[in-house]
Amino acid sequence: MAFVVVKGLRKRHHQEVTQYLYNLQRYLKINRLNSKTIYLTFKRRVDGDAMGYCSGDHKSVQIEIAKIGWEFEDMMIALAHEMVHAKQFFRKELVDGYMYKGRNYWECVYEHQPWEKSAYALENKLYNACWIECTKKHAIICKKHCTFS
Repeated sequence: MAFVVVKGLRKRHHQEVTQYLYNLQRYLKINRLNSKTIYLTFKRRVDGDAMGYCSGDHKSVQIEIAKIGWEFEDMMIALAHEMVHAKQFFRKELVDGYMYKGRNYWECVYEHQPWEKSAYALENKLYNACWIECTKKHAIICKKHCTFS
């Protein structure tokens, strides 16, 4: 399980977000990548007024999720989207932000970037599959893989 450092999240959401991140990693099949680190920050705003942003490399990723103007559910869907990008970085599918699966997409417009198409195609499916388990009373209590600050 990748180690996750979370900042900017209210304490009342710690347990369910920990479970959600656990479920997302398992669903994306990155749960065995023990040497990886995810730095997750919930911020007032993200650059360019986006809902979320992910950058990184095959060792660590930085995810930012915007809080202002969004419902909590929207933030969790955005987190699912950005976790797809985390998987792409960890698996070296996405390199330097524009090399995807060995091809250069430097001049490709945002809507046609294949890594974005993949993330948009999966975000609701991931949310529906992984969040529902967090709200059930019998949710798995996962190992402590998150640190909150």
